[in-house]
Amino acid sequence: KLEKAWREILTEFDVLVAARIEAQQDQGLIPRFPAYPIAVALNRMDAYVFIHRFGHHPRASDQDTLDALTRVWCLTL
Repeated sequence: KLEKAWREILTEFDVLVAARIEAQQDQGLIPRFPAYPIAVALNRMDAYVFIHRFGHHPRASDQDTLDALTRVWCLTL
């Protein structure tokens, strides 16, 4: 049940992020590419990083983690 709920939550984020990517593509802000697979990859990366960096002690620096994820997202999009 937990795995199913987790998958459903991630899938909702995938749909939302893909829609946002497509909206920004329509506005000419980012280049065209298949939005959904990129959304899935970025969301899964985020989930893993959050679990890895904050799911145990000692926890990582919030700012370092945010900076790393922001850089990956910006360079990807």
